[in-house]
Amino acid sequence: RIGLYIEQQIGTYRHIVLTRQNGTWTPRLRKSDLGEGLVTLNAYYPARDDIQDEVTDNRHKHSVSTDQQAEGYEASDLLWSNRTINTATLIGNRIELPFSHGMHRLKINIASENGTLPTDLSVKVSNRTEGSFSLYTGKPNDPFSNQEWVIPRAVTENSGQFEAILFPSKLNNYTNGWVEITANGKTSLYKAPAGIGGSASLESGKETILNLRLKTGGGIDPGPEPEPEPDE
Repeated sequence: RIGLYIEQQIGTYRHIVLTRQNGTWTPRLRKSDLGEGLVTLNAYYPARDDIQDEVTDNRHKHSVSTDQQAEGYEASDLLWSNRTINTATLIGNRIELPFSHGMHRLKINIASENGTLPTDLSVKVSNRTEGSFSLYTGKPNDPFSNQEWVIPRAVTENSGQFEAILFPSKLNNYTNGWVEITANGKTSLYKAPAGIGGSASLESGKETILNLRLKTGGGIDPGPEPEPEPDE
């Protein structure tokens, strides 16, 4: 099931949920259902049935879970597609909608100077968890919520590897503290850098790998500057 916003006319959208079963999408759309001339389509996964003011506000609202240790991780992700077509030159009965990850993924790798991770190791990441995607441009808007602590999922138990799905946002939101690590009864804060890979934001559809090392006497060695990569 995917959700689809169809631009009926400039700034006016219709929302439907398309279901694929036995190789067929329902409901079946005709070219006339899309409108005439240039039409912008925004598709997303997973589909939502609680769409209300999105079609009048011209934005698709989304949020990330503050607890991503279980199902909150998958629920925070969003696959997104934005495409403008000309129905006058549309050939055949097929429209390709390429999807990409709309959110940003942060991978945190934690090591220790003495080679042993403490048993009380815990991690939290600050993020603005409520935001939206523009139905005009398909791009994420700057999140409008307050900052909250997100508990990432552990990739494997006691590995020091954590992952969190975050809403794309400006890095200067987190210069006072982005990643909080508790280890050996001490809490340390890692402040977000001014830029990652030349960008001042956590970008949509990318992931950042952050390598941190716990110092024996307390505190964090941030290691090399993190670099963003395409989120596969």
